[in-house]
Amino acid sequence: MSSQHSAIINLHEKDKGATEIGRLLDIHCNTFHKAIKRYEETGSNDDRPRSGHPKTASTAANRQKILSRIARNPSSRKNSTRKLGKTVGVSYVSVKRILNGAGLKPRKEVEAHLLTDEMKAKRVT
Repeated sequence: MSSQHSAIINLHEKDKGATEIGRLLDIHCNTFHKAIKRYEETGSNDDRPRSGHPKTASTAANRQKILSRIARNPSSRKNSTRKLGKTVGVSYVSVKRILNGAGLKPRKEVEAHLLTDEMKAKRVT
């Protein structure tokens, strides 16, 4: 977790008192007691597992499948969010979130007109 919590645990293992650790690290005694309680319960300084429903749609495997299909042919009609969702087995909203997280837009790339120097000069004048 944080370096402060690891410092608290190190000082506690060296038999320093709560008030002394509080003065040394400039922390409140509640911070000290919470860090020690977590260390004694879990045996480490790591965060506890989070509560809540685990991710099922935006797993690393699904992200890899979707992004590899986009990379193969970025302007294909088969790359719509709905079609990608059906092939991978997730909702189109999850596909949109994965694409957004990767910095991509959920629409087909369109090639722009090529402007030559001559055309640009005509537009300026």
